Amino acid sequence: MIKITNQNQIAVLSLPIEVKDRITKIIKILEEYYDRTIYHDEGGFVLLLENIADFKKMEEYHLYVESVIPEYVEVIKSKDKQTYVETLILLNSDFSIVIIMTKEMLELTPWKNQINNS
Repeated sequence: MIKITNQNQIAVLSLPIEVKDRITKIIKILEEYYDRTIYHDEGGFVLLLENIADFKKMEEYHLYVESVIPEYVEVIKSKDKQTYVETLILLNSDFSIVIIMTKEMLELTPWKNQINNS
């Protein structure tokens, strides 16, 4: 699991460009509206889940896959046919965590039926 809090962390990620672009957009919004306090009391961050064990690691952020309800789940398709999903979790009115994972990992969660395919 990788916690992404600033744009400098994105370049080194081994991800399709479409996924990197989506993460960049999210981090830019957090930086703009929360004045770079994105990992303190306001704002939020992005969590990149890399394997099944990361579901358990999410608990350190008080995120429990079985009980948290995402605001949305959206598909990110890449040109190289890899499919990722973006999931927004609101922890309060001023703090959110966006979770990025493969679609295969999503299938292991209760969120699998919440995909917005638009």
